[in-house]
Amino acid sequence: MDNLDLLLLSGWLAKIVFAIFSLGAIGGAAYLLFTKNILYGAYGFLVSLISVAGLFILLGAEFIGVSQIMIYVGGVLVLIMFGIMLSANGKNALEVSNVNLLLSLLIALCVSSGLIYMVSQMNIAYDEQSYEGVNQVNELGMHLMTTHVSLLEIIGVLLLVVLIGASFIAKKRFEDA
Repeated sequence: MDNLDLLLLSGWLAKIVFAIFSLGAIGGAAYLLFTKNILYGAYGFLVSLISVAGLFILLGAEFIGVSQIMIYVGGVLVLIMFGIMLSANGKNALEVSNVNLLLSLLIALCVSSGLIYMVSQMNIAYDEQSYEGVNQVNELGMHLMTTHVSLLEIIGVLLLVVLIGASFIAKKRFEDA
């Protein structure tokens, strides 16, 4: 272990960094939920995605954290912002309102409480000796290309749908102009 790993495992620093990333993820998502401006909502989404990637990195899943930044921040969010910028026609075009705020909050509360319950029932044991010498990226690549190839295909379809949606919005914007 190098000095950074020892420092992160020391206790108080890991808790502070975890709290910062957790507050960033929750705060960005809450800002996305309550903002009335689409562009500012995308900025909240950016903060939330980067914070979740930081949590992955803090928990030792470096490949997943970097992949989150590259795929979601570098791909999906950039395409969403591209569509927002090209479709905005005037200052009021970026303003939105939530019609069913109470229903949305109720659904979010139910999903969140279900997730919290499921996570609290998990029994996760960490044995440092079992992870020594394991190449995480190699193992993940082998699982993605053999047993979990459907996940890789779903990610590809997601990126394709976002690209098509952004292109459609941009095309519609230029046809209206």
